[in-house]
Amino acid sequence: MTRILFLILTVISFQTFIAQKKTFKCEKVYDAVKLIDQSKFDEGIAILQECEKIDPSDYTYPYEIAYALLQKKDYKNAISQLEKIKSYPAIQADYYQLLGNSYDYDNNPEKAIATYDEGLKKFPNSGRLYLEKGVIYEYDQPKEAIKIYEKGIKVDPMYPSNYYRVSNLYLKSNNKLPGLIYGEIFVNLERTTKRTQEMSEKLYQTYKDAIDIKDEKSNTISLCKVISVDVNSINKNKVPFCIMFEAGMML
Repeated sequence: MTRILFLILTVISFQTFIAQKKTFKCEKVYDAVKLIDQSKFDEGIAILQECEKIDPSDYTYPYEIAYALLQKKDYKNAISQLEKIKSYPAIQADYYQLLGNSYDYDNNPEKAIATYDEGLKKFPNSGRLYLEKGVIYEYDQPKEAIKIYEKGIKVDPMYPSNYYRVSNLYLKSNNKLPGLIYGEIFVNLERTTKRTQEMSEKLYQTYKDAIDIKDEKSNTISLCKVISVDVNSINKNKVPFCIMFEAGMML
């Protein structure tokens, strides 16, 4: 399913290169990025094309052109721009993220998934590539999306967005406990953002809806789907964790 651009676009842009203190032969690239940030895409692209002529070996310029084209929703040209630099030696995981997103926005989720998988072969610890792949599955195959997000968390535990996405899925399910755990981790990894505030409110509301305190002797808590438990399994430590958690919280 194609994603809404302004909600899901999580590609790394020029700020990454600034953070890495990379130097450029064409210093006009800074002006180009400012123009793109101001939605002056054509002006920014024109400068970047000049930079390409000055330093054709640096993939930053065509990458940023593709980013601007994606912002313009000119997906096919963004794809073309990225495909022509696939053999550049300095390609990073963000390249596959941007190319995969471009295919996805161009209504080609199969090619997008193949692109993310290609990137993961080269960058197996890229949490953001697992994130993008999971988003494609999220609406039609949420269980598969959960597996992908959790794999992303395993290989890149400090990347917050996989926690955010998987928490939202669990909080909408019958088993809300994993959503609470992932959500708590997320708000500790990513602070003072709109997503943090949103997740904090969801966690609060989930607890509020699940706990019903009537008096000292009568209260209930419901965080997971009711599961029938074999009495004989209790002695074998096979009681579902969520039920044990509810019992502990009740006390």
